[in-house]
Amino acid sequence: MLMLAIHWYTRETCIYKILNQALRTQCIDDIIPFGSFIRDLNKQLHKEHKLFIKQQKTSNREVYRGQFISKDEVNRLKSCQQELISMKSCLSTSTNRKKALEFATSRSPPNDELTSILLEIDVNLNYLIKPYADIKRLSAFPQEEEEILFMVGSIFRIENISYDDKINLWIAKLTLCSLDDPDIEDFSLSLKQELNGQNEFVS
Repeated sequence: MLMLAIHWYTRETCIYKILNQALRTQCIDDIIPFGSFIRDLNKQLHKEHKLFIKQQKTSNREVYRGQFISKDEVNRLKSCQQELISMKSCLSTSTNRKKALEFATSRSPPNDELTSILLEIDVNLNYLIKPYADIKRLSAFPQEEEEILFMVGSIFRIENISYDDKINLWIAKLTLCSLDDPDIEDFSLSLKQELNGQNEFVS
């Protein structure tokens, strides 16, 4: 199963949907059944990360993600500029800004509570808290461009978020954090305390 974890995750089957829902809600009882799968996914991403880094000619890459987001979440991001954020689920991104932008703008939001956003993420390849890698050759739906998948728990700094009137969507600029970030220790502690508060059995 280890060598197929990424493939199964990208198939967007019931595994993908149920796992992501469990991760987003952070319900321990729902996450536990996926424990071995999450470990396999993490191990395979670590392996792919080493290959990915060896192939890079520069120390920085920029990746993108276009998606719908709730307006409440936009307001939360606006209030957290220059602060850290942890991804509760895996984050799939593209190296092709145009395609990510098309994904965010080619359809209208399904309801008035949602809006479009483009994440622009600066990645220093020397930074590693959680693994990330190009999974194009392993994905169930391979693309022409690289697909960079970040593991659950990846931490980013929200540099800024603004609305672009010309293309009618929000643009959020993020940077991948390292263990040397001055805020990482306090942020990690707050995440652990939040998890403890949700599950009385966590020690």
